This record gives sequence, structure tokens and C-alpha cells, in this order.
Amino acid sequence: MENWFRLLKTFQFFGEMPLMGNTRWLQELLGMDFTHLSPSPLPLPSTQAQDIWRLGMPSEGGTDLEMGLKRVAGVAPKTLISSLIPQTVWVNSRSLLWWNPLEVDPGLATVIPMLQATSARRTFPLFEFDQGTASAPDLAEIWGAVDDVVMGGVSSSGLRQQAGYVQFSGQVSTQNSGGFVSIRTRNFEPPYDLSAWQGLRLNLRGDGQRYKLILRDRPAWDGAAYCGSFDTVPGEWQSVEIAFADLIATFRARSIANAQPFNSAQVWALQLMLSKFEYDGALNPRFQPGSFALDMRSISVYQPAKLPPLIAIATCESVAQQYDTLLSTSGLTYEVVLLESLDGISEAWLTALFSTMDRLNAL
Repeated sequence: MENWFRLLKTFQFFGEMPLMGNTRWLQELLGMDFTHLSPSPLPLPSTQAQDIWRLGMPSEGGTDLEMGLKRVAGVAPKTLISSLIPQTVWVNSRSLLWWNPLEVDPGLATVIPMLQATSARRTFPLFEFDQGTASAPDLAEIWGAVDDVVMGGVSSSGLRQQAGYVQFSGQVSTQNSGGFVSIRTRNFEPPYDLSAWQGLRLNLRGDGQRYKLILRDRPAWDGAAYCGSFDTVPGEWQSVEIAFADLIATFRARSIANAQPFNSAQVWALQLMLSKFEYDGALNPRFQPGSFALDMRSISVYQPAKLPPLIAIATCESVAQQYDTLLSTSGLTYEVVLLESLDGISEAWLTALFSTMDRLNAL
């Protein structure tokens, strides 16, 4: 009986039923409440990000520079030297500031090849679960569970707000020929036009299992779906990127031959799934029945971007010459700026620094 109630709850939430299609007319006839809330229309992203990322070791001088930047630009730079490794993805960054007044290791010569190996991305959030913008009531109106109860199974799942993230969790069982759990958005009305973006970027923490991201470019609830699988590392936060061009067209986990590519100009719904199946009857090699948990901080769209320009702040003429020699053959967009003493951090100097950033970004 409990599974029947869950089944009816699923159909009521989405206003759809397999074979019958849209059932809102029936719900209205029966006097059932159908409140359809979708995320607000996606605003256009800024053409120029405002973040400033400072490369360098924390120091007294760095603190003074941070205060000056915040005073003039209203932004606070971040110290990234501990996480600056090859394949770091720089996101939404206006400029990179090299600021190492004590000249301690790692030096600029070490950082340059790391920057050269870095891929850059511009992102824009669809859902920011870590910012308190997705409250529990909002989640309950936008996301609903679609578990194997729709085909007679007994698995159950849900999405719950936690401190700084949301958690997709529950119990997945293979009893009664089941074996999948999922959460899905109601249809976006109107659908999102994401044709200017390359794909979706998920900031998540998993349990070691393989999950699926599912998108739909049509309003049909039980129609064709476009899937991308991704693996998780137990207990570790990851950024997973899934390109629209790599999505696999499926219908109920069976690939569709000669299907049209995913139409990112009309994204009707998103879904996250844990299933014992991959595609065409193949088993998910990482699937484990029982309890599961997938935490998420955000879901964003992304597109390739050029690496932001680097401004190297030197403490004297000899260091400035050294920086210029290192950077001249690096292929990076850069400029060396001289700051011989902390007394030189004036309003005029900071204003000139921002003018340099604007000029380099315009190249």
C-alpha cells in the first residue's frame, strides 16, 4: 500500500503518467492541488567577471594589498598557491595577480608551467545549493523523486537541504525487478536556452558509485532522454563536467539509433539517477544496492574561456626584469608592475592597476 501512495505522489507532483501523458486536467477535475513552480528564467551572465585571484604566499604585504583592492574595487582576492596544480580549472576570473613580496617558494618560475597547463572555464550557476538560495520549500517545489516504484520496485530517495549543500540520498533495491532511484525537476516553463554553453558542471561529493545526469529537450515526461554517466570518489568533493555533445540519447536506458543531437536551446528538465544499469542492458560496474548519498553544492553551465591575464607585481627593478624574462616566452598575457614598498600602495597606484587589468582584458 505504501508503494501505491508513493506512486500516486510521483504522478501528482509531475502531472504526468506513463501512457496517459499529461494528467493535469484529471487532477483539476478531481480538485487536486497542482502548484507548478520552476526555477526563475536564467539571467544573462556578465560579459566580464569581477573576481581577482592572487597567486602568492600570504604575507603582511599581501594583507595590505588585499585591503587596498577591496577598498578600490569592492572585491576580495583569494590566495590559491596551495591549490595551484596542473589542470586546475580557473572559473570566472578577471585577472591573476602574482604577489610574493618575500620571494619565498614556490616562485613565479614554478607557477608559470602550472598556468600553461591550466584549462579555463567561464561558468554561470543554475542552482547554487551552497548559498542558501535553494531553501527546503523551494527544493520541494522544484525537485521530485522518480524511483523504481513507477515499475513495481521498492527503492526510495529524496533531496534534502543540508548546511552548505543538498543531499540526494535514500535506499536502492533490486527487489521486484527494480534497481534505480532518481530526482528530477518539473519541466522548466519556458525551457532554458543553453545553446551558448558547452555543458553542465556539477560540484558534488559522492560515495564511489557511478551516477547519471539526464536532460530532456522535449516536454514529454516519458520521452527520449539524453544521459551522461560520471564516477564519484568516496567522501571527496569534485567538479564534474558533462558536455552537451557527449550526451547519449536513450529511452528507458536503451540507446536510440540515429538520434538527433541534444538540443541545448530548449532544456526542459534535469534529472540525477543511480541505476544498476548503464545502457542497453549493460550493468553499472560501480552500483551497490543499499543506502547511497550524493551531495551537491551547485549545478552550473560552462563554456571554454581564455586564461585571465597575469599581472606580476615586482618589489624592485631587478625582480621586475626577472619576471619579464620569465614571462616573455610563456605565451601568457601579462604585465609586470613595480611596487618597491608598501608605502607605494596608494589610491592612484591601485587605480592604475585596475586600468592595466581593463587594458589587458581588452586584448
